[in-house]
Amino acid sequence: MSSIAIRVTFILLAVACVLAPCTARAQEVDLIPHSTPFDYNFFRQFARNELERGPTGLEPLRPWTVPPSFYLKTTVDPTGEVVPPEIIEHVATVLVNGVREYSGGRLSAGGVETGTENRPASTGSKYRALSS
Repeated sequence: MSSIAIRVTFILLAVACVLAPCTARAQEVDLIPHSTPFDYNFFRQFARNELERGPTGLEPLRPWTVPPSFYLKTTVDPTGEVVPPEIIEHVATVLVNGVREYSGGRLSAGGVETGTENRPASTGSKYRALSS
């Protein structure tokens, strides 16, 4: 079994998979600068679900391996109120741009669909209901 030691000041190390002893498969490691504009608190809240689970219930990182697709429900439950088209367009733009930014330019959004029905989550897709 071989090991690797890394010593870097002011860098967060994000390992995209469990490092196993000497495998033939390459392991991917991302180094994230722990300085502006990176916000470590936002990273933990967004990527590790700290807002909902608290600091002791952090979820593991789940890197995207395929371009994610998005579905935006355009009506508000339970009223059925329609979300204004300019809001839908803005959210779609933020999602598409965000995929590129959050993946370091490695991925693009697979697409953004809109509709009025509820959809179950599916692999590679994210469902977001917008509320007023």
